Amino acid sequence: MRNEVAASHPNVESIGGFELLGWLQTCIKDVLQDRPSDSAIKIRALVDNLKAKTDVIDDLTLGRVTTELKYLSLSHLHNLLITIFGIFVSASSEQVLRKNISQIAPLVWECASDQVKYKIGAQIDGYRTNLHDEKLEKGIEFLSIVGGRMYESLPARSMALESLADQLKDKHEGRDNYYNEPAVMKEILQYCKSSTDIPKEVLPSLVTTILRCRLGRGLSYQSGVSPGGRPMYDQFLKLLDDDGIASCIANLFSPEINSKLQNRICQMHLKAVLENLKSIVISERLRDSIDILLRDVPNASVASKKKEFRELTAPFIKWR
Repeated sequence: MRNEVAASHPNVESIGGFELLGWLQTCIKDVLQDRPSDSAIKIRALVDNLKAKTDVIDDLTLGRVTTELKYLSLSHLHNLLITIFGIFVSASSEQVLRKNISQIAPLVWECASDQVKYKIGAQIDGYRTNLHDEKLEKGIEFLSIVGGRMYESLPARSMALESLADQLKDKHEGRDNYYNEPAVMKEILQYCKSSTDIPKEVLPSLVTTILRCRLGRGLSYQSGVSPGGRPMYDQFLKLLDDDGIASCIANLFSPEINSKLQNRICQMHLKAVLENLKSIVISERLRDSIDILLRDVPNASVASKKKEFRELTAPFIKWR
C-alpha cells in the first residue's frame, strides 16, 4: 500500500474497498494474530534483560549469549542490531547498558549483512545533517566499537579521511611525531579495510601523506620512521589497488617526497615500500615500472627522466 498507492508516493493508482478489506484481512491474519517465533521471543528477552541489568555482563554469560546469536536467522539478527544501536545512541541509556551492548555488538555486527550496516551508516549521517550532536557522537562510537567506520556514507568518509590526512601530516612535521602519528593512523585504518573503502576523492592526499610518513625523515634514530606507525603504514599500502599504486609511484616524483629519495635511510624504506607494492600489483606495466625503480633504488629519484619509465607509466601518470 505504501509503495504503490500511498499519497506520499506520486502515482496514478487507486484502491477499491474490496481490495482494502483484503489487505486488512492479511494484516490481521499474518501480522496481528501471528505467533512470534522462538528466535523473536529470545531476542525480546535479551533486549529486555539488557535494559534491566545493573551490572556488567560476566564472561560466562557473554559466552552463552554469543553462542545463541550465531544461530539466529539473518532477519532476526538485523532487527537485533538495529535495536541495540538505537539503545546505544539513546540519551536515556545508562553507562552500564552501553557497556553491555559494546560487548555483544561486535559479534552481532560480524554476522550481519552489508545492507543493514550501510543502513546504520546512513542513519548516523542523518544525525550529522540534523545536528543531533549527542546521537552522532554515540553513533560514531558504536561504529568504532564494531570496526565499521567504513560503512559511513561516502561524503562523511571523504571529509573524515581528508581531515585525518591533514592531521597526520601535521603530526609528522611536528614534535614527538613518533608518538603522535600512530593514533591518527589507527583512526584512518578504521575507515579503510579494503581498497574499495578509500574514496577516490581523497586517495591522492592520503597516499601522499602516508608515503611521506613511511619513508620517514631520514634520521638514524628508529631509521626516521615511527615504530608504532610503520606496520600500519605498510598495512594501508597493501590495501591499495592499481590506481592507488600508480598514485604512489607518481608521488615519488612530487617535490615533497622526491627530496627524501636522496637520503640513504629513506632509500632503504623506499625499497621496502616498492617490494610491498610489487607483491599486490596486477598491471604488468606497473610491475615493470616498479622493477625499474628496484633495480636502481639510489637513483630512483630521477627515474622519471628515463624514456622507458615514462612510456611504461604513461597510461597511469600524466607526465609534464
